Amino acid sequence: MGKSDIALNDSKLLSSQGWYYFGQLLIDSTYLQPFKLTSNGAQQKKRVKNNTHNGYIEREIHGAMHASRVAWSTVMLHRLCQQQYPDQVQNKIQALMKFSNLSEEELFCLIRYVGLGHDAAREGDGADRWESKSATCIELFLKEHGLNPQLAAIFSRLASLKDKPQELANYLASYNLDENVIEGLQYARLLVSLADCFDIIRCNGSFDFAFIERKLAEIFPYSKDKDASVFFDYAKHMLQLLKRQKDLYFPTQLIGPNKEIFSLGDGEEDYSVQEKVKLEHADYASAAMLDSLNQDLYFQQLLNTEAPECSNPYDKEPAFNPYIHGTNSAALALMTQTDFQLMSAIEMLEQYGLAPLCGELTQGGFSTAMADGKPCFARLSGEDNSNEYSLKKVIRNYAKTNKAVSKEECLDNLRHYGANPSRSLFSSISIINIYLARARQLGINLRDIPEIQSLEKDFQQSMDIFYLYLLFSTHIVAKKGIKELSYEDENTLGDEMEEHLSLQKILKKLQQSDISIRDIYNNPTAENCQKIITLLTLPAHCKVQQLFEYVEEPLKEPSKYKQLETQWGYMVRNVSSWSFESMLYQTYTGRYERVDFQRVAPKLLSYMETLEKRFLVTQSLLQDSQKPLVLSAEDLDLVENPLPIILCYDQSRHIRIFSMGSQEYRTQKPLKLGEDIQTIATDTETNIKRLKAYSDRHQLNLNIISFADLERAHNSLSTEHPLSSQQVLQPSASESNIHSSFILEQPLPTQPIPSRSSNADIIALREFCAQQQVRLNQTSVLKSLTRFQEEAERIILSNLSSVEKRTQLKACAHHEFEHRHYAPRLLADALMLISSLALIGLAVGITRILTGHSFFFSAEKTRRETEFIKIADTMELSARA
Repeated sequence: MGKSDIALNDSKLLSSQGWYYFGQLLIDSTYLQPFKLTSNGAQQKKRVKNNTHNGYIEREIHGAMHASRVAWSTVMLHRLCQQQYPDQVQNKIQALMKFSNLSEEELFCLIRYVGLGHDAAREGDGADRWESKSATCIELFLKEHGLNPQLAAIFSRLASLKDKPQELANYLASYNLDENVIEGLQYARLLVSLADCFDIIRCNGSFDFAFIERKLAEIFPYSKDKDASVFFDYAKHMLQLLKRQKDLYFPTQLIGPNKEIFSLGDGEEDYSVQEKVKLEHADYASAAMLDSLNQDLYFQQLLNTEAPECSNPYDKEPAFNPYIHGTNSAALALMTQTDFQLMSAIEMLEQYGLAPLCGELTQGGFSTAMADGKPCFARLSGEDNSNEYSLKKVIRNYAKTNKAVSKEECLDNLRHYGANPSRSLFSSISIINIYLARARQLGINLRDIPEIQSLEKDFQQSMDIFYLYLLFSTHIVAKKGIKELSYEDENTLGDEMEEHLSLQKILKKLQQSDISIRDIYNNPTAENCQKIITLLTLPAHCKVQQLFEYVEEPLKEPSKYKQLETQWGYMVRNVSSWSFESMLYQTYTGRYERVDFQRVAPKLLSYMETLEKRFLVTQSLLQDSQKPLVLSAEDLDLVENPLPIILCYDQSRHIRIFSMGSQEYRTQKPLKLGEDIQTIATDTETNIKRLKAYSDRHQLNLNIISFADLERAHNSLSTEHPLSSQQVLQPSASESNIHSSFILEQPLPTQPIPSRSSNADIIALREFCAQQQVRLNQTSVLKSLTRFQEEAERIILSNLSSVEKRTQLKACAHHEFEHRHYAPRLLADALMLISSLALIGLAVGITRILTGHSFFFSAEKTRRETEFIKIADTMELSARA
């Protein structure tokens, strides 16, 4: 039974058949619309899109799947509550049926509508700020389709107040309802709230069942012994369902009633847009969801409802909305050495001893040893005028033609980072490793660089500082009495400490004394710890000499919150208020105590383990024989003459969201060209040919498209008919017309078939326009370039002689590319003429000519016009036969 086979009047709103029909009306007008549709628009029944079942999911997190799953969960959770608290539930349902004059089937159909519409007015993901507007959407929808206005008003508030029992009680007080009716409505509220909470499992990473326990206790006499296993079992099955439906946005673990952990592991296919669209865009999403739920015997028994004939999933190809990664062709050249894998710099160093040839390091997060450097991706659907990464931002900021780092740059940077890495406690070790690998790749002999010869000794001493912090959590504490110092004496002591116990002086003392704090940490006897206490003692002329003392007894103080645990990332980098000197001061003055260091110790130990793992790479790079990077002539050209590229990953298997606000994603494992990444885009026809040659040379079978193709696909996502992968990769004849223009909003007019020379001229023209658009990236300029390209192509393909074509092309360029500030230039010319009487204007004009400009300002050509004239002079521009 298809969608057109059902047409019901409002009297069927609360019937089993009406639920699927009217529920889909609500879904079509809200969840399948873009977030740009404001809640007010939804309330006024305005629609941005009519063709909502088109393969592009507008709301991946809070869409039709989430809404319909919550709706059915209200029924299943009612069955569990009925099983655990039969008398209380029966009384509440009877009261609601009497109040509403509805049968039990109709009542739960109404509650399902509330669950279905609870996120209807959302305008974004993250924290829900639109709950009251969603309730208004539900109320208007129910009233429009014939529900009693009072029931519509009351039941819709169960959505906005689902997590606010007291506010719901205050709202219901104005209706003068019987207490048993209010209790029944609070129960219905709880069902919607629980259903939504259990669905949050897919986005939380860690789901604590204690949250559910608190909610159940709001209504029922919850017993952990009797009830916990029943509802936690529901959570387990829900996690399994989300994984099966490929809707597990984050890898998630459940924390059970006794703090036990339940997880299903981080699967490669926990989340898949290709699978989600089958339920999101089914003709009747709630029917398709029911059919999916019934595939699990556990849910089937709770629902006890057969899926209708209209439960067929969406079966067309989804829209083309890949994850996109901007870089340049130097990355492709290096992939010939790494089994054609896009991988993190850390993995590349560990597995191949190689480093990226170019690219930002500090802004990329390598300023801390914990950074894993996993490649970042945006989404093609990213909004341009927002905080999200978008196609334009990726092209502008990441698909850059940066040259590979030269020998001189590499040496300078390696000397800079290798000269004194202890000042940051080796937090920049990954940057050091990258420059070590780059130096090797460039044929630089690492033994000739004096700044890095003491790296191993410096590293071990830096690690000793971390072991000192760990000893502050066990056996070394501030000496009693220092806490009682006056404010002035404390400041004096702080100055003396910075003078005599700075990080560099302590490291020097460690070197001279041959003390290993690591060894003392592993054998913390009073005698051994006294060596450290002596090391941290001030000279005799200072106000206080001994700052610390040894304690043997275990810590008995209660755990308490301190800033140290939340700011430990600064501590390991030795920065700001968490530098070594500051840490000593905060410790001997008692601001940081043993308990604070104990709380941070597990994180610190994990960090130290990572740091030592990174240093194994350092040692390998320093000790292994030198092997300069050798590339073929063709691949070397991709490094020396780089071209901008965007790698497209059209699956979801190995990628996870990293930042919801910016829509930034990170890979979970290396992605292989030709398998995971099957499509690459670039800017010009010439560069497309270079990439095709690369693909053929290495037998990768890649799809090579243009930035214009990606822009076309991006623009289509906001239309009624988004393009599929096949439509983007194999465009029809009409779509091909816009293939090579970078940002064209309308297809080019149909032109006669060009000659071979005309085709070369067209390619040269389009490359020029694409380069200008990447360089300028301004809306007004892009429109001008679009007009110019259309007119110039018309001239090239016309029947004019080559001389006439060249003349008209130059005139067209002058018309479109003339300076915007022409009037001020005329004024400048007038001032030149006036000042020529004093020879000043004449001198200015001659200077302009000598520097390659026109004598008069108004005669100056723009850079665009000048560059195009050079191109026009090289065109063949043969007349058509």
